Amino acid sequence: MKRGRWGWFATSTAIGIVAVVAMAAVTGRDQTPRAPAPVVYERADFAAVPTDRGQRRRNVRMGRHLEAPAPPAPGAVAWREVALPTLIGRGGGLTGERRYAVHWYRVVHPLGDAPPNPLAIYIPRILPGIGYVDLYANGTPLDVPTMRAANHWNQPVLAPVPPALLARRDALEVLVAVTYDTRTSYSLAPVHVGAEVPLRRAAAWRSFLQSGAPEAVSYAFLVLGLFALGFWARRPGETPYLLFALATLVWYLRTLHYHVVVVPLDGLLFWWLTINTMSWLMMLVYLFALRFQNRRLPWAEYSLVALVLATGLLTLPGVGLEPALTSTLAYVAQVLIALAVTALLTRDSLRVRTRESIALSAALWINIAFGVHDLLLKDAILDPRSVFLLPYGALFLFGSFLYAVLRRYVVAIESVERANLLLEERLESRTRALQASHERLRAIEREQTLAAERQRLMRDMHDGLGSSLMSSLVMVQQGRLQPADVARVLAECIDDLKLTIDSLEPIGADLVTLLATLRYRLGRRLEAAGLQLSWRVSDLPPLPWLDALAALDVLRILQEVLTNVIKHAGARAVTITTEALDGEVRVRLADDGRGFDVERALAQPGGRGLLNVQRRASKLGGRIHFGSSAAGTVVELALPIERRADASGEPPAGVGERRSRRVDAQ
Repeated sequence: MKRGRWGWFATSTAIGIVAVVAMAAVTGRDQTPRAPAPVVYERADFAAVPTDRGQRRRNVRMGRHLEAPAPPAPGAVAWREVALPTLIGRGGGLTGERRYAVHWYRVVHPLGDAPPNPLAIYIPRILPGIGYVDLYANGTPLDVPTMRAANHWNQPVLAPVPPALLARRDALEVLVAVTYDTRTSYSLAPVHVGAEVPLRRAAAWRSFLQSGAPEAVSYAFLVLGLFALGFWARRPGETPYLLFALATLVWYLRTLHYHVVVVPLDGLLFWWLTINTMSWLMMLVYLFALRFQNRRLPWAEYSLVALVLATGLLTLPGVGLEPALTSTLAYVAQVLIALAVTALLTRDSLRVRTRESIALSAALWINIAFGVHDLLLKDAILDPRSVFLLPYGALFLFGSFLYAVLRRYVVAIESVERANLLLEERLESRTRALQASHERLRAIEREQTLAAERQRLMRDMHDGLGSSLMSSLVMVQQGRLQPADVARVLAECIDDLKLTIDSLEPIGADLVTLLATLRYRLGRRLEAAGLQLSWRVSDLPPLPWLDALAALDVLRILQEVLTNVIKHAGARAVTITTEALDGEVRVRLADDGRGFDVERALAQPGGRGLLNVQRRASKLGGRIHFGSSAAGTVVELALPIERRADASGEPPAGVGERRSRRVDAQ
């Protein structure tokens, strides 16, 4: 996908999400008549009662709930009006010398003539610190499942009021009891009383913002982390992908307390995990940023490791330090180190001015701002109706991670494409050069082949036709030849020339075709000499090495043998037979003449015909055998079907044939 298409993709996705949300809002709208709008109480009566219940309940495992405190009797406490939301800092509301107190908040809601049925109580958020919250309607405790959940501090409180509690009543008294530990802080949002349907819708929306959406985000990035881990497993050298995968896992553990309902661990151990995962996440995030910018800052890396170790040791449940104090100190230390490292990374990103480094720095600053906001919200400095923003920081943080990885991936793809284009250009240039070189080599080879064929033809014509003509010319000049003899010599020269031309014809390595050509050329001479030719040639396997040069040698051998029969044998018949045997093809010429002494003929100084025949047969890689007696003479030429280059340097099978065909093609 090209870079310009990413904007189109993001815009289309955003439009689709907005459309789906709008359709869901329209189709999900309640078609029943609207109930009266709920009443929002931003003022309440307040009273503080000392107690030791916090001491008995502070070590209770998360998710368990003990008996609720008894509401104060009328006139037993002094009520005063306070504003909601209420924000109680450390030590605020301490009564007497007691360390624990129950802070009571009372709201009286008039029912009127026709109160909504069903009626419900809704509180957007209660942050009790390490305390506990109980809710009452007309003096009766209400069982609210979200108040028993491990993340009750991050869940809105929605409590339907049983109709029996409203019978024969003209008002609904709502009591909120916060068992308060003065070492911590807490906050209470305004109380909403009204019809259950709109309040349940508001509670569901707030539950989604505070818990459902962070859970979905953490799972989504956990899946991306698994993908990055798989990529790193295939390419271990890509450390940023491993850091990204570990960061998504730590982020999931960090945001677990925002949406977990039942904690599988001890409460203090889960609190320790929640505090320390923030330090782990900071270390992984900043290591990723440093590695991505190719920076090595030993002091920053050592500070991050020291933060992880110090936070882990100081917040151990068995150390004995106050959890509220250590958590605040840990968060403050994390913010300070995050400010220092982010400032340094921002300076580097402004120096290098790359999009991914600037996006990463911006995401880090956004997360620091979200973290400060959440710290103020946790310590009851901000309105509890606000939403913890740090879970949404993952959208910016991991979004910048993905953008950086995407940019690196796109740059790598573009580099590969440029390299491929350059290689294609070089390959095309080399191909053109090779083609030109190949054409030059082919031209040179054609010239060499033509020159070799010319030399062969010239040598053969000089040795054969030229020699015969010269000797005949000398004899004519000396008056030793009669006109009939001259005609005979000229006929032999013409036959010799025709055989030379016939050897250039493509015969497809077929010896039978070559023999048929010889029969056609010499048949009339044999008839004129009074010889009867008996043709007993059968099919033979092809000879791959039978090129034009070899074909001429075969023709010369057989021509020499037949010429000797005509001139010297005094025969009346000659028989030509062929056969294939033991990897050879054999051509046998037999006549019924008077025969001759083979050994004497070979040893005779002036007799070069038989020696030339043997030399040509040896050149072809074959052999020739002469057998003669008073009953006639038999000459057998044996040629191999497959042969290699011989010691004389002759080319291997098929080379001469290819050259011959090139010449013929010209």
